[in-house]
Amino acid sequence: MDYSEYGKVQDENEEENEVFFEDFKRTYGNEGEISIANNIYVNQSFVSKHALVLELRLTTVRFRFSFRIYKSTRTIFVATCRVNGCGWKLRASLKHGTNTFWVTKLFIDRVGIIDGLNPQHIKDVIRIMFGMNLDYNISYRALLYTQELVRGSAEDGYERLPSYLEQIAKANTVSITGIELDSESRFKYPCLSFGASIRGFQYQRRIIVVDGNHLSGKYEDAENEESWEWFFTKLASCVSNQFPLVIVSDRHASLKSACDKVFPWETRRICYYHLQCNIVQKYKGKHILYLVKGAAYAHTL
Repeated sequence: MDYSEYGKVQDENEEENEVFFEDFKRTYGNEGEISIANNIYVNQSFVSKHALVLELRLTTVRFRFSFRIYKSTRTIFVATCRVNGCGWKLRASLKHGTNTFWVTKLFIDRVGIIDGLNPQHIKDVIRIMFGMNLDYNISYRALLYTQELVRGSAEDGYERLPSYLEQIAKANTVSITGIELDSESRFKYPCLSFGASIRGFQYQRRIIVVDGNHLSGKYEDAENEESWEWFFTKLASCVSNQFPLVIVSDRHASLKSACDKVFPWETRRICYYHLQCNIVQKYKGKHILYLVKGAAYAHTL
C-alpha cells in the first residue's frame, strides 16, 4: 500500500494539531488491511520527520488511540495523547547533522491509562474514537470493568497476598511480614516492614505516628482493640525497647487500650491535626485554632 500521500506535517510550530483515529479508519479501512512496522521505541531512528509521523499514525490505527502534535519544528517533534488524563508522550529530535529523527523519549503510563482516570475521561475517549455519547453510570461501569481486566479483582488481590509476602521475606530476609486469617481462612490483617526501614529507624528520632487507614466500598473495616493489638504486637518486633519511644495518635479508645498492653513503657502524644479537627467540629470556632497552634508549636512551657 502506498502511504506516500498520507499527509505531511508542516515544518513549523503546530500547537494542538489534533489527529483522530476516525480519520485514519476512513482512509485505510479495517485494521486487518493495515501493515505496521515494529513498535516505536526509544533510540529508534527515522529517515525523516515525515517517516516518523507516518509510523506514529499507523500505530494509532493499530492500537486505536488518538494523539495530537504538540510541537513540530525543523529539529524537534513532540506528540501527546489527546485524552485528558492520559500520560502517553513521544519526543523526537534531529541528530548527527542529517535529516534523521531519533526518538529520545517515550512515556507510556504503566499498563495503560488506568491510574488517575475518572468516568469523564471514558466519556471523552468513546466520543472521540467512536462518536458515541455515554452517560455517567455506563462510563463508571466501563472504568471498573477495565480496571479489573488490567489489575484483576479485589478477591484476586487478597488471594495473592500470602504469596506476595512470602516473596518479600525471601528477597529481604531481615524484613518482617505477617498475615492474619479468620476462622474461614479469609484475609483479616496484613503486616509488612522492610528491613531497610527497620535498620534505618535506629538512627532516627524515636517518634512513631499511628493512624488508621480504612477500607471503603465493598470491603469496609473499622478500628477495634483486637486489630490494634495485633498491629502493635507486630510493630514491637520492629522497634527495640532500649530507648524511649513516643507514639503520636488520635487518642482512639481501642488504640490506647492496645498500646497500654504492648507498649506500657512508651510516651503518648496527641496528633495536632486530629486535635484541630475535633475543635472545629465541637466548638465551631476557628479563632480557637490559633490558640491551639500557638500551644502546639511553642518551644517552652
